Amino acid sequence: MARQSRTRSLLRRTGIRPERTTLVVFTEGYTEWDYIVGLRRLPAVSTRFSIEIKTGHGTDPLTLVANAVKSSTEPEVDECWCVFDVESPTRHEHLMEAMALARKHGVHVAVSNPCFEAWLIFHSERRTTHLSTADAIARSEHLNGRTGKRIAISDYLPLLTKAVENAEYATEWHKRNGTNFPDDNPSSTMPDFLRRIGAA
Repeated sequence: MARQSRTRSLLRRTGIRPERTTLVVFTEGYTEWDYIVGLRRLPAVSTRFSIEIKTGHGTDPLTLVANAVKSSTEPEVDECWCVFDVESPTRHEHLMEAMALARKHGVHVAVSNPCFEAWLIFHSERRTTHLSTADAIARSEHLNGRTGKRIAISDYLPLLTKAVENAEYATEWHKRNGTNFPDDNPSSTMPDFLRRIGAA
């Protein structure tokens, strides 16, 4: 009897795993790639999502979104995301076209203004003053003590809650001051992506 009970218990524990949701994420650069690779390794994420990251498929938002639209028609793909920047002082030329195309085809976007480093800054400090792309990169590197585009995700994972809070504070600050996209510098909608995959 004990042997039969143990067998049933083992069968219960080794049941069929639920199918994971397949997300394809298109990014501009390797900083974003490093970050998202770290997120997809989190147990809360990896058990529910299969996340494919595509970098080098274009360096402007419109190209990224166009590629995401194509990918979204593939039967095995459940959802597509694009992670890209606004840039400052000169914005991406086709930024608003990219946003419109994404809305039209149901492609999700996580946009950082002026760049992804603004999102990294939010992990360490609350900020509402305008940043150029160069300033954001320099500030992010200073706060993290690194040089170059590659990051160690372990430096950022313990600070996810703080990053979300600081990004949302900036968003509310812009709303109160009437600064709308793409003038909402600094800002980031990366919290939307984190919530979607259960990382925040």
